[in-house]
Amino acid sequence: MKKTLSLLLALVLLASVLFACGEADPTESETPSALSYGAETDAETTETTAQSHCPPSEPPEESSAEEETSSEEPASSEEPVSSETPVSAEEPVSSEEPVSSEGPVSSEEPVSSEEPPETSSEEPVEEAVLPAKIYITTNSMIGKGNYVACRIRVIDTTGKYEEIDDPEATIKVRGNSTSSGNKKPYNIKFDKKQDVLGMGKCKKWCLLANMYDKSLIRNKLAYDFASEIGLAYTQQSTFADLYLNGKYLGCYQICESIGVGDSRVDIDIEGNEFLLEYEPWEGYSNPQFIYTPLMKKLFGFNDPEEPTTAQRAWLTQFFRDAENALYSKDRARIEQYWDIDSFVNDYIVHEYFKNVDAQTSSTRYYVKNGKIYGGPVWDFDLSAGNADSGYYTAYYVNGDSSKGWYCRHIWYDDLIVTGWFEDLVKQRFAEIQPIIVNLTTDNELGKNRIDLLIEQYGDCFRANFTEAGWSITSKDSPYERVPLSTYEKNVEFLRKWLIDRNTWMKAQFGIK
Repeated sequence: MKKTLSLLLALVLLASVLFACGEADPTESETPSALSYGAETDAETTETTAQSHCPPSEPPEESSAEEETSSEEPASSEEPVSSETPVSAEEPVSSEEPVSSEGPVSSEEPVSSEEPPETSSEEPVEEAVLPAKIYITTNSMIGKGNYVACRIRVIDTTGKYEEIDDPEATIKVRGNSTSSGNKKPYNIKFDKKQDVLGMGKCKKWCLLANMYDKSLIRNKLAYDFASEIGLAYTQQSTFADLYLNGKYLGCYQICESIGVGDSRVDIDIEGNEFLLEYEPWEGYSNPQFIYTPLMKKLFGFNDPEEPTTAQRAWLTQFFRDAENALYSKDRARIEQYWDIDSFVNDYIVHEYFKNVDAQTSSTRYYVKNGKIYGGPVWDFDLSAGNADSGYYTAYYVNGDSSKGWYCRHIWYDDLIVTGWFEDLVKQRFAEIQPIIVNLTTDNELGKNRIDLLIEQYGDCFRANFTEAGWSITSKDSPYERVPLSTYEKNVEFLRKWLIDRNTWMKAQFGIK
């Protein structure tokens, strides 16, 4: 009997132990330990990252997001989550949907499949060129006469070029007819040579207002075209937002001034080399001037500004010999004094854009190594159809400004009548057709220049009218044509005019 009681007691004790062990298991499955939770989170993070095209930029925030998501929906005691078991499809974050790096993701806001495109949607902005910022401060009244003291800061918003901060700079209003506009153009001088936005070191720079050209791009198009077809010393330029004493003045074209220097017209003005500007009357733009002895062409001295008596004598004799050669029409003799390639390119730029200033002013030539060269070109805001029909009556042919020759003046009329010079112009015009067409129309060279400029600087152009307050429809000069009602219409007028001009010139030259 004692043995039976002892056996029964032992069985009861054994059953108690077994019952206690069975109750412990479900408790552990309902409350996982910190170690097992971390292992599950790591496994989920690894699996999510591996499947994402855009790995998280901040892994710690990514882990935190998954911890918050997992803690809201603890695993069932019947199906514990292990490092080998994927997260249930019913949970807000799955292993197939990458977790956003923007911050924590809750179960109420599952990760959207549209988030990756949001990141890539910023890429087209890289195609735009953020305009440079130019800040000018001065306590003086800025006029056209003398330079006044100022501080100039040039900030490249792309970070490619170093900021310029010159407290010893100077400024004055520049230009002839453009100086009378409300949006003033300026000449600026730094205290020492500065490399402005990668365009080379120089002290003097120009800020063109382009007020009479509502497209704002005629000067830029013409300069870039001249440079591309090989006209030496053509100035570089870009667009910038200009602020004067804290006030936004609008979109300006900052460019190299035409002058002598290592990154400008490379001539020796201490010797018998000169930079000259054709002038309508004495003292128009330059106080010192000279007439050619035979054809009586008037030129102002850009550099040297004060030529010596010996330099004047040498230049007078040079012009006598050069113009005598021109009268002869003999090519070999003419080429002793005239650089024909530069004259061909210079003529094409002025004639194709039909620049009204080509026969009055802003037309330059330089003498170097005993020859005279055409260029650099300048001042194309009143070109490409932007000329008032009442003021420039000869500019229009039966009401169409894209037709008719206009720039056969100064020496070009004498060169044209030689016959062989015009043949060279025809040949060159045919050779550069892809470049001409690409100004307005996409072709084998890529996207057209007009659209590229608007893509790159469109925000700057729009701010000129919407923020600085300049009128798109105001006729600000008696010389410009009546503007159209919108910026886009003025641009399309320019585009169509250049296409029509090319068609007309090709027909005259017999180019198919």
